[in-house]
Amino acid sequence: MKLFSSILFLLLFLANTASAEFTPVFDLDVYKSRYLMSYPACPDIDYNYCPVEPVFCQLNLDEYVEQMFEAHNFNPDIRTIRSYERDAIMVITSADSIGKRPYDVVRTDCGAHGLFHFQPPEGILQWAPWDVEDIIENAGDCAYFNQEWVEAVDHLLHLYPYGIGYQLLEWRERVSGAVSSARNAGWPRNRLSWALAITNSTGVGGFRQILREDPEETVRLYLEQRPGSHHRQRRIEALRRL
Repeated sequence: MKLFSSILFLLLFLANTASAEFTPVFDLDVYKSRYLMSYPACPDIDYNYCPVEPVFCQLNLDEYVEQMFEAHNFNPDIRTIRSYERDAIMVITSADSIGKRPYDVVRTDCGAHGLFHFQPPEGILQWAPWDVEDIIENAGDCAYFNQEWVEAVDHLLHLYPYGIGYQLLEWRERVSGAVSSARNAGWPRNRLSWALAITNSTGVGGFRQILREDPEETVRLYLEQRPGSHHRQRRIEALRRL
């Protein structure tokens, strides 16, 4: 369990026990039937403070992406977004790309979830501020069909404002190794977004297999892997427009 998750869990506990005059915000039992139901729109947040009482809510895609760039305000483990990370995220989530939504929990890969379709059974749950070890261990061969696992993921994705930062942390853990590899190959900074966007599809290992000194040669190999993929072609075209 990450240090910040432990701190957040303590804050949540204190917030829920500090007063008997309000209904606890962070009560999972209250939300047990919320899976696949609509969540309310997220409230406005004053970015000069870190709220002790998170809420369960949702944003549209544009709002979510914009607030991802503010996630460092709510978690000391998150560094400020780099320019190449911002560019890669904007391309990956762009409207003309195959859509992924911030709150997805889909059957693909037995439970791909979140904005970047993290892999079950751990995925974003590794950042949960409550104990989910048993849920992860008992997810089964296909977590998508385990209701307890799906509910836990759904809750964490909708935990505002912290869930946004957890998605960013998980995404960085999945793709950031490509940046050092691209730099070692001699790629300039303005092409590092290409490395991240490609790695979002291929994984770090897959990116390293096609990595060449010339970014354009790497792109060619990436497209040749799936020559009929309009999705990949649109992604590369968007990267070239940066």
